[in-house]
Amino acid sequence: MIFLVVFVPSVVLTAVIGLFLVLTWSSARSPRALGLYWGAALAVHLLWWRLPDLHGVLGGAGRWLTIVWIGAVIAGTLLIIPFAGAVIGQRFLVGRAAARPSAVLAVYAGLSLACGVGVAFGSTGAPRVREAEVRINGLPAALDGLRIANLGDVHIGRFSSVEDLAGAIEVIKGRQVELLAVTGDLIDDLTQFEDLLVNSSTVIARGDAHLRIVGADYPLNSHGGHILSQAEQDAAMSAYASKAFAGVAREEMVVALSHHPEFFPIAAVSGAQLTLASHTHGGQVSLFGRPGASVEPAPGFKCTSPLRKSSSAASQERKATKAPSCRPPKPPIMFGCEPPRPSTRLDKPPPTA
Repeated sequence: MIFLVVFVPSVVLTAVIGLFLVLTWSSARSPRALGLYWGAALAVHLLWWRLPDLHGVLGGAGRWLTIVWIGAVIAGTLLIIPFAGAVIGQRFLVGRAAARPSAVLAVYAGLSLACGVGVAFGSTGAPRVREAEVRINGLPAALDGLRIANLGDVHIGRFSSVEDLAGAIEVIKGRQVELLAVTGDLIDDLTQFEDLLVNSSTVIARGDAHLRIVGADYPLNSHGGHILSQAEQDAAMSAYASKAFAGVAREEMVVALSHHPEFFPIAAVSGAQLTLASHTHGGQVSLFGRPGASVEPAPGFKCTSPLRKSSSAASQERKATKAPSCRPPKPPIMFGCEPPRPSTRLDKPPPTA
């Protein structure tokens, strides 16, 4: 269960912080302090477990408090070494009698909690649409101005509800989107789907033009996880591409859909002019909606039409891609960063002088 991937580490980090508090500060060993910390931990994790049964204001408040706790325990874990050093340094520099351990404890707890609140504010709220205009050489006139929305990594469950998805769809509908692409991880139970575009393609018409939509699967290891060696992942993606692009004519206009952005170069070689992907929750951290650190870019789309050796404006635009491919595997968790929901419009390049 994807839920346990985050729930179990949260329990472990909660225990690590609790042990650190008890070993470092005598005031944290009091019955009142122990009851407050472990009572809050138990309440949050029980609330987290029951989130699917909570709706409305109660469900929203439950998700918010759970995210606060997750952010706080992550921050608290990262702060253990510097604050342990601060406590030791204070005792050596000013002496045990003159040290003020309670003040250091208050700063540690305050910083951890502030980070958790920041993560919660940055992770909740109404969905926002990021728009991008993609110019493609050779785009048929009938496809000029086609609006495509890319939605991925909703993970309907404890943190995202069906109501949240419905709200996002309403936002997308307000942008006059003609094609909605869901690029993976909508829900975790694949048995709920009846028809998926997996390693296959379909053709849609707009006016007198046709657009082929290609869907490629994402390889998983024997345990159902994302982590594969680079060689295994590349080999599997290439095999999937061979199936997905089978029968695609060279002159066709092709949009490829993939869950993982590492499919971008394979899609380009296979003939896609545009590739949409998601899987953007990879080690990104934001506080109060402001990016703090990122170990993986947040790709949503990439123009993959072949580059010509030309200095034209259209060629330069294609070179300036906004979603570079990420090679190393990254932690499949995003804190405080809203997954991009790009709305893409296909346009013909302006005429060159």
